[in-house]
Amino acid sequence: MNRRIHASILVLAILVVFSITITSGLAATWGQAAETEAATYTVLEPRPAMPAPVLVNSTFMAVIDVAASEPWEAWIEAPGLSYNLTIINATVESTDEGEVTLFELKVPGEAEPGLYDLYLEFETESGPGVAISLRSVWVLDSWPEKLTIAHLSDIHIGLVDVSGKPTINFMLSEVMLINMLPVDMVVITGDNADVGSISWQ
Repeated sequence: MNRRIHASILVLAILVVFSITITSGLAATWGQAAETEAATYTVLEPRPAMPAPVLVNSTFMAVIDVAASEPWEAWIEAPGLSYNLTIINATVESTDEGEVTLFELKVPGEAEPGLYDLYLEFETESGPGVAISLRSVWVLDSWPEKLTIAHLSDIHIGLVDVSGKPTINFMLSEVMLINMLPVDMVVITGDNADVGSISWQ
């Protein structure tokens, strides 16, 4: 009986030591991961409000608000699709607001036409960085001969109509309607907000 108790205690002690070793290793790994977590920067161009049109197997420009360096990586994604972009060139320039990096990016020939999110990963003086611009790259297999444009105007978000409904409700209805229509782009010529100070909302 004593041998069984001693054997059980020995096995338990080994398991405790093993658990502490594994936990310490994981904590160290998690700590390193937290220290090297990528900072988020802004894609200045292209933006969702004005996607960059680009043909397959052609290039477009992207600009981020930080001085980036290698190693870097760029890709585009849409539901069910993902394509790596070739970085043809990257240059750092100084502006009045600070340093920016200009990327010339090439879309692969096998990319399906559509609207894509743009992802960039890179290094900075402060460590790893990432920049994302959703629905900002418009991949085409050929330049369209005509465009169908939806035009919105005078939404005046911030007002309430005579029936007591906020005007933003009309905006939401317009967005849903436009998403069901076969339009290539939407142009909003203002006024988006009724008072300039509330436009940020």
